Amino acid sequence: GLFASILALREVADKPVSESSRARRVKHACRGLLISSLVLLLAICIQHRESQKKSMADESIFGLVSACFTLVTASLLLCGPYSMALILQQIIAVLLLQLWLPTAGVLTFLYPFTFTGNGFFASWAGLLFSS
Repeated sequence: GLFASILALREVADKPVSESSRARRVKHACRGLLISSLVLLLAICIQHRESQKKSMADESIFGLVSACFTLVTASLLLCGPYSMALILQQIIAVLLLQLWLPTAGVLTFLYPFTFTGNGFFASWAGLLFSS
């Protein structure tokens, strides 16, 4: 069982990735990033409205900026040319990962999503789709 699984994974790992499967993976990741960014934007706005504060916390502003940047970037990747250079896609992926890692940490450990809810799961989903 285990040995056969390892051999099967080795065979899959040795196969070159075709352009169509790479483009499909990028599309799926971008769609996930778009959805998680939209959910995070809505959750931050709802949380701010319910908190009755006149100004937003710095953590919430950081989350809004991260979600807006991700919306623009993922939209460009999703709607942009499919012949975009692989190195450019990799650079964008690294930047999004570096953005979502602190976003998920700050929003879920400090403020405002310390309890589970839409914002909590959207933060971690953004990190998952950016990796």
